[in-house]
Amino acid sequence: MANEFPQGLYVVLATKDGVTEQWVAATRAKEARVAVQLQTGREWQVVVTDIPMTVTEAKRLGLRPGDVRRLEEGRLVGGHGQVRKGSAPD
Repeated sequence: MANEFPQGLYVVLATKDGVTEQWVAATRAKEARVAVQLQTGREWQVVVTDIPMTVTEAKRLGLRPGDVRRLEEGRLVGGHGQVRKGSAPD
């Protein structure tokens, strides 16, 4: 079976004023941090983690390649976006 997320799946933590949110980015590794930063704003500290996400989990959540979504209690919520060509550095 072909990999449905060839760019990867990355869990990203965003923190501001003692609040931490968990995000998932179905992007290339070097785009994941920037993609979440574009959703949260510059005042959030953003770190790509080594927390694994499987293709099965991503499909259960309804993710598509290029999606950037916030996670809460194991499901997607609120802010989301798509990485578009040219929106993050190569």
